[in-house]
Amino acid sequence: MNTNNERAVQFQELVRQVDIRIMAVYASSEFKREIRELLKSKWEAENTTVEGEIQYRYSYIAGYIYQVLYGQGMKQPRTVKQDLKEHSIFGRKHVLEWYKDSAEYKTVAYFVELMELARAYIIDYCDAISS
Repeated sequence: MNTNNERAVQFQELVRQVDIRIMAVYASSEFKREIRELLKSKWEAENTTVEGEIQYRYSYIAGYIYQVLYGQGMKQPRTVKQDLKEHSIFGRKHVLEWYKDSAEYKTVAYFVELMELARAYIIDYCDAISS
């Protein structure tokens, strides 16, 4: 049976693998092209673009990825876990419901799915280190 520390290391490695994929997609020309197109798309009735929403969410999750991978240990894993659980805003329904099946925005949809996966692994990592 794995100890909590071993489980934490496993989830840390999963976060690292997802982070590598996120960075690769973020740097791709296909992603950049799709994001430029989304600059024109307003988010519902709000004064923000879909691109702005995605960039904001990426900055948010990237901060937690950094804590898991490079921080001096997560100081308040229960608080982080709760914060991530309350941010259902990462769901595709919020960000890309009407883009996810579009051939035009497959790279962006994949990017959002990777952020959701990172979020889930960070929650699991927090569980492992706080148990």
